Amino acid sequence: MPAATAPTMMLVVFTAVLAGVVTDCAPRTSANVAPRPGDVSLRIASPAPNDTPSAGALRVRVEYRGPGLVPGAESQKLTDYHLHYFLDEDAAPYLGTEIVIPSGNPKILHSAAQEVTFENVAAGAHTVTVVLTGNNHISVSPATSDKVTFTVR
Repeated sequence: MPAATAPTMMLVVFTAVLAGVVTDCAPRTSANVAPRPGDVSLRIASPAPNDTPSAGALRVRVEYRGPGLVPGAESQKLTDYHLHYFLDEDAAPYLGTEIVIPSGNPKILHSAAQEVTFENVAAGAHTVTVVLTGNNHISVSPATSDKVTFTVR
């Protein structure tokens, strides 16, 4: 086998580096992240933007279309989806990442229901965000969420 010339070696190295760059630019979905179902839609129906609900119990209702939602305690596989409702908590760190949405925070409700209630909501400006996750409490990829801001009176 003849020895490789310097230009040939440079071409091989360049091709290998270029292949690595192209691979690094490709979108990735980790095995830890549930894929976003193709037919999914999620929208906060209530409260609507600029609504003025009364202080106290705040009912949040979503319109969801997609695979059936499964309560966390019953989920068996990554694609057993459920929702996370955030009240005045920033959901951004959990969207499009592999960060697990925490449990035990009364301002983050984990549920398979399309309607939940936050208790003792005080008067003032508030934000609700709803996020679709797999059974591991990590947002689907690409992330599916909705957000609304309103004022409690």
